[in-house]
Amino acid sequence: MMPIENDVIYMGKVWNNQIHGVQPVFGVKRFPNEDESVKEINKGTEKSFAELLADNLNKVNDDQIAVTKITEKLITNPDEVEVHEVIITMEKAKQSLDVAHNVIDRVVQGWNELKSPMI
Repeated sequence: MMPIENDVIYMGKVWNNQIHGVQPVFGVKRFPNEDESVKEINKGTEKSFAELLADNLNKVNDDQIAVTKITEKLITNPDEVEVHEVIITMEKAKQSLDVAHNVIDRVVQGWNELKSPMI
């Protein structure tokens, strides 16, 4: 039995979903071109791990530069900058640096596990 548009496939069986207003609690609807639509959505967004890491490290660097600029602005012209803006910018930079540090630690840990001999 081939599924039609309103059918649901669950555990390899086709369940007819013709009851008006009632949806099954299980399963996932299958669409005819599901694989092609997923490929279309992801087209052009594929990046290597190295590119993703470099992009995110550049964002961390931009956050650190923003802290330097706003701190200099606070020192040279304190009336132009609100203190809470400085604190928020510093905290954002600290959080992004902490995340980057954790990611790098995990990458190094994974690399060490890969290069260690199997037992």
